[in-house]
Parts: sequence; C-alpha cells; structure tokens
Amino acid sequence: GGIVAKAVNLNGVTDIDAYENDTDVYDAVLDLNAHSIWLIIEGGEIADIAEVFAKNKTGGTGVKGSVTGTYQEEVTKPDGTVFTINHTYKFDRPNEKPLYVRLDASRRNPSQPIDTTLIAQEIAKREFAISEDADASSLYANGYQAGTNFILSNLEISDDNAIFVDTSIDTDAGDKFTLDVANITVTEV
Repeated sequence: GGIVAKAVNLNGVTDIDAYENDTDVYDAVLDLNAHSIWLIIEGGEIADIAEVFAKNKTGGTGVKGSVTGTYQEEVTKPDGTVFTINHTYKFDRPNEKPLYVRLDASRRNPSQPIDTTLIAQEIAKREFAISEDADASSLYANGYQAGTNFILSNLEISDDNAIFVDTSIDTDAGDKFTLDVANITVTEV
C-alpha cells in the first residue's frame, strides 16, 4: 500500500495497478511468486519509481516485472568513506490492447445528417484503467456526446476485430484497453 500511495503521486504517473501474493505458494493465475508484489505503472520516470521501491518496500518481498530500475543509495562508513548500494527493482508498464467498436446510428430527423466521424471521435475519448474490463453499453454515453439528432444501437466490441459482443470483454491483469478512431465503425442505417 505504501509503495502504491507514493508511486501514484509521482510526476507523470497517470495510472497504476498492483497485485500482491502474500501467501506461501506461487500464484499461477498472476504468475506471481509467493511473498511478492507486481506493480503496473503507466507514466513516471523509471528512476523515480525505483526510488519509491527502495524507500518503501519491505525486505524479503519479491518483485515482478520486465522494466528494471535502479536506485543508488550512498552510505557513509564510520571512517568517512562512502560506498554505494545499488537497489534494483522491477515493475511493468501496461500492455495496451486495442478495442474495436462497431455500432449503428439512425437519424431522428430525416433532414439532419449524422456526423459519424464525430460519434467515433467521442467514443474514442473513453479511457480505460489498467486491468479494467470493457463494457459495450457504457460506450453509448460517449457516442451521445456528439449530439442528439440520432439514435445509437447495436453497439458491439471486440479485442481481436473478429468476434464482436454486445456485453463485456474481460481484460487480463496488466492489460489496458485503448480506443482509436480508426478502430471504431459507425454505420448510418
């Protein structure tokens, strides 16, 4: 908790997710060793994150990650000489996964055109947190930010651009869904 509280307040950090295995056994679901922590941090400088680990992680706690940061601690001996202790820590950055969206838009008034590009742009503004599942129905609200002269329907999402669902898609630990206008198809019907 201390590490997360300090890391989330670092300059440039925009999102964070943390997992802890405080048991005596390996967690196969998270691929996390016993008595270990796994932080997924978006943004922030590696050196600043390593310093947070060095100053807040308890001894004997393992860490997981593919990003390595080092904090150098200088210690002065009683004789006045200085030696450096290199503290090396690991964490991960989120694995970004594109989310694909398709939906229909119908005119409320036949004489008023629908700006399908604007609808896609508004949906693309939706930001997901690390490890947050995607819920198709929640994207309607973003689409309606583009106006009121249309009715949106049949909204579906996909994480592979092949199989679309109108419910939700679970994400894996450490993954973060992203939306891009190029991956959003709005069809006027």
